[in-house]
Parts: sequence; C-alpha cells; structure tokens
Amino acid sequence: MSQSALQIDSDRHLGALGNFAQDDRLAGADREIIVDRGDAASGSCGPGNAAVRLCNHDASVVENDVALGEWCLLTGGQSHENLRDALIRPRRIAKRRAFHPGFGGHLRPVARRLDRRHSGLPIHRSPISDARLPSRLVLSVLAKILRRRLAAYADCPNQQTGTPRRSAAVQGRNPFKSASLSPGFRLPVRIVGMRTPFRSRARTSPSPIGQRPLDEPDEIESSVPINTLGASPLIFRKRLKDPPDPPARGGDLVALVGPENETLGFGYFNPKSEVSVRVLRSGETPPDEAFWDGLLDRAVRLRRDILKLDDVTDTYRVIHSEGDWLSGIVIDRYGDTLSAEAFGLGLFQRGQAILERLSRLLGTKHWLLRPGPYTEAQEGFTAEPVSSPVLPRSVVVQEFGTKFRVEFQGGHKTGFFCDQRDNRRRLAGFTAGKSVLDLCCYTGGFSITAKKLGNAAEVAGVDLDEQPLKIARSNAQLNAVKANFVQADVFPYMRDMIRSNRQFDVVVLDPPKLIRNRAELDEGTRRHFDLNRLAMQLVKPDGILLSCSCSGLLQDADFLRLLYSASRQAGDAIGPADDNGFQRRGPRDMQILFRTGASPDHPVSANYPESDYLKAAWMRLS
Repeated sequence: MSQSALQIDSDRHLGALGNFAQDDRLAGADREIIVDRGDAASGSCGPGNAAVRLCNHDASVVENDVALGEWCLLTGGQSHENLRDALIRPRRIAKRRAFHPGFGGHLRPVARRLDRRHSGLPIHRSPISDARLPSRLVLSVLAKILRRRLAAYADCPNQQTGTPRRSAAVQGRNPFKSASLSPGFRLPVRIVGMRTPFRSRARTSPSPIGQRPLDEPDEIESSVPINTLGASPLIFRKRLKDPPDPPARGGDLVALVGPENETLGFGYFNPKSEVSVRVLRSGETPPDEAFWDGLLDRAVRLRRDILKLDDVTDTYRVIHSEGDWLSGIVIDRYGDTLSAEAFGLGLFQRGQAILERLSRLLGTKHWLLRPGPYTEAQEGFTAEPVSSPVLPRSVVVQEFGTKFRVEFQGGHKTGFFCDQRDNRRRLAGFTAGKSVLDLCCYTGGFSITAKKLGNAAEVAGVDLDEQPLKIARSNAQLNAVKANFVQADVFPYMRDMIRSNRQFDVVVLDPPKLIRNRAELDEGTRRHFDLNRLAMQLVKPDGILLSCSCSGLLQDADFLRLLYSASRQAGDAIGPADDNGFQRRGPRDMQILFRTGASPDHPVSANYPESDYLKAAWMRLS
C-alpha cells in the first residue's frame, strides 16, 4: 500500500481494494472515513478522521502505542508511515493451526489456504493493484446491496441533541448494533486480503436440543453398518463402514447391523462426535418400557438393597455411566434432589424422562439435568440446564453424621464428590490429635470429616477458588468445628511451608482432573509429579500422605512409579538453608499401606475398564 493510501483526505474514501475508488467519494467534511482492520467496523469518528483496529500485532501510531485489539484515531490529513507495514505485513502474526475442525483435525491444503487468508496476510502479492480492480459496475452493485442492509442504521442522530452521536469505535461498541451513525453515513467496503482472523467453527447439534421420551417407535428407521459389535459401549467414527441409512439426526436411536445385515444392537447416534454411537443394548430387541424399568431398578437395588447406603448417607451415585450400562450420563442423589450430568447427546435428550422415573423409584422431589463441561468440544452440542419446576438453590446432606451443604447453582458439578465417601471415613482413623493439611480441599470434604469424625487437633484446607471455600467455611459452621481455609495456589503455598520448615502429621492431596485427553498426558503427569514431590516434604517423619488422582488416562502402574520417583526427589533442588532459608531434606522412604479407589456406588464394568478412574494411594513416609 502506498503511503498516500494511508493519508486521511476529507473528500476521498478507501475503495474496495484499499486504493481510492473514484465512484465512492465523500460528499464533504461531514463524512466519516473508515479503515477496517478487525472483527468490527467503526462508526462516526468525526470529520476527516479514521478509526483503525490492529488485531494481530502491536504498532505505534502517531504518539500512542496501540495495544493488541485496541482502537485508535487517525486525524485527517496526516500520513502514518509506521502504520504501512502494520497493515500490509503485520510484524507479529499469531500462530494458527491449519486444520479443518469438522473433519477430525486432519491437515488439508484448503485449510492451509484458509489459514493464510484469515491470518491477516495479503492474499495476492499485490493486493492493492489497479490491474485487479473490479469494474465500477461491480463496485456500485456491491455498495448498493450493502447499503440496503444498513439502511435501518442510516440517518440516526442523537434523539436528545439532534447531533451525530459520538464514535462507537472510541467507546468500544459495535456501531452496527446501535444507532450511532451520523446522517448521510456511507457504507465502507473492506479491504480484500485484510479479513478477520481465522476462527475454528464450533460444531453444534441441531437446534433446539429438545427432550425426548424413552419409548421409541416399534421400527427403528436408521441402521449403521459395522463389522462387529465388540465389548465396549463406545463405537468410534473410524469403525463405521458407512453413514446411517436413511440419514439419522443427532441423538436418534439407530440399529447396528453386521455384514450379513443381522441386527447386533442399538445405540444413540451423534454425527458430530468422535464417538459416533453409544451402545444402549445388544441383541435384536430394541429398548422398550421393560428394558428401561429393569435397567433403572437394577441400579437402585444395588445402592439401596446391596450396599445399604440409605443407612449411612442420603447422598450417593445412582447411575454411573458405563458402570451401570448407560454410557453418557451420571446421576447423583443429594437428599431429595437428583443431579444429572450428560456427556452424550442421546442421553441428554432423554435425561428428563430418566430422572422422572428415578424420582418415582427413590421418592425424591427435585431434579437437575445439565450437559457435561466438555460436551461442546467433544460431542458437538451445547444446551442449557433443565430442571424440575421447583429446584432448591442448595440442600444439606449428611454422610456418617457429618453435614455438608451442596450448591446446585454454578461450580464444577455440585462441589461434593460421592466417590471419596469411603476414603473420607478411612482418613478419620488417622487424624485423632493430629495436624492435617488438605490440599485442593474444594468444599472441605476431607477437612471437615478429619475434624469432626477424626478429632484432629488442627486442620488447614487450601484451594485456589474462593467460592468453594465459602461453602467449606459454611460446612465447618454446620458441624460446629474449627478449620482454617486458605485461598491460595497450592504450588507457592507448599513452597512457603517448606521455607518456614512447617510439616503436618497427615497430608491429603486430591487435585482436580489434570489430564482430560491424551494430548495432556505428559504435562498432566509432570504436574502430578511436582505436586507429590512438594507434598511429601510437608509430611512429618512417620506421617501419612493420601495422594489421589481422578485422571482416568493415568494408569495405576504409572501413578505408582510417579509416586516412587517423587519420594526419591522430595529433597532435591530446594537450596541450602544458609542462602534462602530453606531446610534441605533428602529422599523420603515410602511405604504404601494400601490403595483404594471410588466408593462401590461407582461400579466398574468389565466391558469398559476405563471407568475405573479414581486412584488413591495411602503412604507412610519416614
């Protein structure tokens, strides 16, 4: 772009390709000039000025430094030499992965071209070239079409003063979403080759995501050809021989047919997920009323008649996804309220019907259904939570005589995790008269239990999130116990404790899920190692460390090796005491007393061992 093309002239206007189009003039000094360089355009900037937004780089314009994504004003009649390279050859372009989000992330040449087109780089070697100018007729037709689309926003002065409104660009608003254009506003045309940055197109399911009944038509319309059914309830996209015939919508029940056109089973189909089908039932009989009654009744009888959980608590898991042969949904009971989290589209659409049936079996009054935290990225759908007509904001539940408040508004799940029930009770046997440190305490499950059931002398809980800590303090008041809850990042907190030579008799380390997918396996394993290496230095000699991991991708054998390595390096790289006040501690001898997992209301299916996610190691450190 020539330097003159960046000058602001009161009677000329940047045309379609960035040069001055002769048929697109400004009538006078009361017109606005716009150089569009981002997601939004600017509105009235004042006569003879222009608003420029630099999205992909930093540049110094006039006397002000323009930060990433900010708007700046260019006054009329000035030339800005340092802006030329910023517009044509950005100094810093954000790194972008060239992949097509709708096809599993495979690299494709067209994606590379799109990535360059939307990165802010010019498409042609000479985007501002008179030889490539479209004809005046094309420009006038395009301008007319675009002007019509903005006709509703033209001639909109301030209703109170009658004068043109202040520039929406300066105020940080999108002028095309508010009537802030001065009279006689003429539509600016974007510069070809200076388009908005490339954005991944999120996969979304058919809208709206409505609830469906459990009863299906007698004849299943769509069928999906596969070679074999297999033991796992998950059928990934690569296993499908052909798409459903006839085509199926997301969430439809489809029949799974083999090479001889025999029916192998039935499942819920989702074309936008890598898990294309979640198998619901094997065999030739489609799921009917008797199937659903038997499946839900069997889950309830396990908790009520075999485990007898109603005798010790009123909060437990009722449906544990694949462990209860219902892949894609988990349902917990909190007093008289059922809380469900759906990970699969088909079961989210039928979640209300399932919860209503379970409410009749359990005698509960309220229910809440919401999608899982990663359904948009993994399953391709988003949806608002669905609940019974009257849903309490919170309830108070009891576990072995200890009370806990459960919040249903916001937070990860509900803030109270039933899978650690037996581990909380076991911990109480080690804490009588002891000092306890609960790292990543969340709402204080281990802390409160150690104090009330275990009669601990001193309890401290640490978590980064303030909202769960408020619930933890409320739980301490409910149980009339004293516990100190600190809002802090556990990494610097543990280092501060090491510097001050502070140690505890019992340390609990129960971090959130650190490994969500295989791409995060190495980084998540390293973070587990660092957490345990620091936590081991806070345990007194002959003290107890309970270390947990809820990352299913971290195998049990790898978790044990990680703990052993952490114990050997527990005193490394701390620094001499005379330099920084550290007390250098050597490797810790570790004894594993026992290993536990989730409570038995979280059963593991032999057909899907991946559902055995929770690992808890009880260690004695010398």
